Amino acid sequence: MIRGRPSPDKVDDQMPNLALVVGAARSGTTLLRVILDAHTEIGCPAEAGLPALMAHMAQVWLTVDVDAESVSVGGDPGEMAAHRPVEARGLGGTQDHADPSGADMNALGDVPEAGREWIRRALRDVTARYCHRENKRVYIDKSLDSVYHLGLVHLLFPEARYVLVVRHVMDTVASGLEASPWGFQAYGYAPYVQASPGNFVAALVSYWLDHVEGALRWESDHRKLCRRVRYEDL
Repeated sequence: MIRGRPSPDKVDDQMPNLALVVGAARSGTTLLRVILDAHTEIGCPAEAGLPALMAHMAQVWLTVDVDAESVSVGGDPGEMAAHRPVEARGLGGTQDHADPSGADMNALGDVPEAGREWIRRALRDVTARYCHRENKRVYIDKSLDSVYHLGLVHLLFPEARYVLVVRHVMDTVASGLEASPWGFQAYGYAPYVQASPGNFVAALVSYWLDHVEGALRWESDHRKLCRRVRYEDL
């Protein structure tokens, strides 16, 4: 029942079980993170951006792989990259609209198993380091942009689970306005405000719609892996 705590500088090869908190900004994701992290077997640190990191690492591998291929056949890496599908050159898309089953997952299909294992190993090292300090067995990532990378996460970690947090749209908007007295550079609001500069409420509603609709589409296709939580019930 009682396990010794390994040194934080030494972690084994066992990756903690992975889960994601998915939700729009100002929806209670931070409150849920704190509650989950207080559990004796769950580690849920501050926003680390692991889903976006996976997408970036996949893009790095694709870029390097193109260069290596060009050297071996005598081609130009820029020209060869230009002939790759758009999805492979821009993992995750523009984030104007949340598409949890979209570009980054399609692009990952071009990454060989060695590249995928590189990503998994990096994730294992950092999540295990956090969890092993207190003998926790589950690592939960809470990142506001995770809805853009759900397909990629699922392809890399098919057993990962997803906690979808939803709050009433107008309460979310009111909280977002209150939290942004000096502008809308935080939370991923900026593209939406730029598209609707004369109506901040409409901009934040669009942001909420993209995140919530993307999360619900994902839930519809992966019901056994998802648990929905209403902020009002929390």
